[in-house]
Amino acid sequence: MSKGAALLFDRSTRACEWVEADYGRLIGYSSAEIMEGGLEVLLNRVHPEDLPTLGWVGDGAPSPCTLQGRAMVAVQEYRVRHRNGDWRWLLTNWVPLPTGDAPRILALSWDITARKISEEELHRSRALLAEAQKLVGLGCFEFYPGMGDHAWSESLYELVQREPAEGPMSLEEALASVHPEDRQRFLEWRTFLPQGGSQDLEYRLMRRDGSQRQVHSRAQWVPHPDGRHGRVFGVIQDLTEQKCRETELQESVERFHELAGRLPQTVFETDRNGFFTYVNHCGAQVSGYPEEELLGKVATSVLAIPDRSQAVQDFLEVLGGGVSGHEYTAIRKDGSTFPVVVHSAPILRNGQVEGLRGILVDLSEQKRTREEKRNLQERLVQAEKMEAIGQLAGGVAHDFNNHLSAIMGFAEMLQERLKDSPFCRYATNILKSSQRSAELTKQLLAFARKGKYLTVPVDVHEIVGEVLQILEHSIDRRIRLRTVLKASPAKIMGDPTQIQNALMNLALNARDAMPEGGELFIQTDLKNLDEDYCATLPYQLTPGKFLELSVSDSGVGMDRETQKRIFDPFFTTKEMGKGTGLGLASVYGIVKHHRGAIEVLSEVGMGSSFTLYLPLDEAEDEAAVAEDALLYASDRRTILVVEDEPMVGEMLLEMLQQLGYSATLVRDGQEAVEYYQHHWKGIDLVILDMVMPRLSGKDTFRLLRRINPAAQVLLSSGFSVEGEAQILLEEGAVGFLQKPYYLLELSQSLSRLFLLKAGEPPVFP
Repeated sequence: MSKGAALLFDRSTRACEWVEADYGRLIGYSSAEIMEGGLEVLLNRVHPEDLPTLGWVGDGAPSPCTLQGRAMVAVQEYRVRHRNGDWRWLLTNWVPLPTGDAPRILALSWDITARKISEEELHRSRALLAEAQKLVGLGCFEFYPGMGDHAWSESLYELVQREPAEGPMSLEEALASVHPEDRQRFLEWRTFLPQGGSQDLEYRLMRRDGSQRQVHSRAQWVPHPDGRHGRVFGVIQDLTEQKCRETELQESVERFHELAGRLPQTVFETDRNGFFTYVNHCGAQVSGYPEEELLGKVATSVLAIPDRSQAVQDFLEVLGGGVSGHEYTAIRKDGSTFPVVVHSAPILRNGQVEGLRGILVDLSEQKRTREEKRNLQERLVQAEKMEAIGQLAGGVAHDFNNHLSAIMGFAEMLQERLKDSPFCRYATNILKSSQRSAELTKQLLAFARKGKYLTVPVDVHEIVGEVLQILEHSIDRRIRLRTVLKASPAKIMGDPTQIQNALMNLALNARDAMPEGGELFIQTDLKNLDEDYCATLPYQLTPGKFLELSVSDSGVGMDRETQKRIFDPFFTTKEMGKGTGLGLASVYGIVKHHRGAIEVLSEVGMGSSFTLYLPLDEAEDEAAVAEDALLYASDRRTILVVEDEPMVGEMLLEMLQQLGYSATLVRDGQEAVEYYQHHWKGIDLVILDMVMPRLSGKDTFRLLRRINPAAQVLLSSGFSVEGEAQILLEEGAVGFLQKPYYLLELSQSLSRLFLLKAGEPPVFP
């Protein structure tokens, strides 16, 4: 408080009779100005809200009181405006003086502005503290053991639902408010407090409305400097809401862990340093680590070493709110690896990042499916390409066979007529050249799966033996031949000549792949191909038992691009003039036609291995009788030839007449139907071409059978017996001739149909 100052004035006139020099300093006026203006100078500066309290200074009656045995009117605090505009707080003692008839008053005033500011700040601080305690459910208390003095904060009264007028609780009341199950601990806590130090206790508080609150009390013994007395100061915080949130959080975590434990993917949590704090059951199964062993383990330790540094960077990026979804290679406890993708997000609690929570997805099956899909697409493209090339090759071979049929037929008949002539060798050379051309068309048809095939029991081991005999006399001596024939039985149903050709082609390719010598290995075995395995091959295989025939070499091998094209017709890696490019193409067609499959394994510099899978057949061999002599007609049978190629038709007509048959030629199916309609009773056999304009062979056959249900029809085509020809055979066609054919084949086919005997003299026209 500043130094005080005095003022003496006449109450009735309000004239100032004496002013202490320092008084003017309180309101910024000089003593002379106050003397001149009187008491009004002071009253005019009083704050309007405080002026009513000074009304008695005028005519009102004062309220006397005493201070230290002297009479005085009042002690008042009020605000006055200083001359500079500031508001000042004054404390004034108004003391009446009994001096004659004039009522005089002595005013003793002090400037208490600083104190009032401090009081306001203290009041504001206490209000803020009380409000803060209410917000956090915190109350404070203090008491003096042995003295009975207690003090409580306002918020503590509200916490226990007690009126401040009732005062703090006694020990008995406090004990009664504690939950019965917690009272013993509360008593022990109260007992230990006076012994020094601090004590913490959580207990349940029973309130007047019957509700319970979970509270935490912390108290501190504060000794007095004299060492004899002390006090206990403490706080009580309401933890009910916090405990509820903790319980809800714990239940939420338990639900999360329960659900995560049932997921078929790895779910994990880490702390900020990247250590696992939770891994579900699937994660333990996938990684091979027990769950308890994973906890506390650095998360990146389950990744392959090359990925760990990147994973750490990704971890920090995700902690900062970056994107997730990175792929890594994970490593199991046994050292095996598998591809994964990790999706994660920060764990936030109270706005703070405490770690990561995420899911680790095993991509093995996905990548396997993706690879299988890619392989399937490649196989589909390859199959479509091979089918398209096969259609082209088959069409070319068919047309070429028609021309060869005429050339070979006329050459064969010319050779027969010129047996004793020096010109016979010309016909023989024409026939040989045509035969070599026919072999090329057979390879094309084999690739297109449209060549003529037998379906008889074939002992593959016998075929291997025949091929080995040929190879032993034809391949480089630096190439060692090895065989391991484990298949038993080794019989399939098929065409022995085609199987031999396929094996020979593979063996010759293996020979050419070893210019400096090496090892050629032929092996057979039995293999049961199940449905899953068949589905991985680019062939339509029926699951079951297969004979496995493999041809391997230790030669130069092939790169991946070469392997993609090895079955393409006319593709060859050999020098110009040393390969037709039809060898492996025909192998492919032969295997496909025999309802089998072929696999290729090769690496540059490591050799190649071709493995054929052919359906196994364990049926007994059927006896076959070979015929090698021309058979001539003993009676003049009538044959209708339906052929759209003029040269082929003329050739066939000449052959039939040479064998003693009566033959008529028509140029297409429509003409054949019209002719047969009028002459069918005199026709013993129809030789029907399958590919013709206007009316196809199939349609022609069915129209002929409609005219005469017993019509005898022998089919002929440059394609194989498969497809439409096979359908017509099942519908009643009596046989099939594949172009080009020899006079002997035609003779034997007709003899089987007409039951002729060999050795009868020919009848020439």
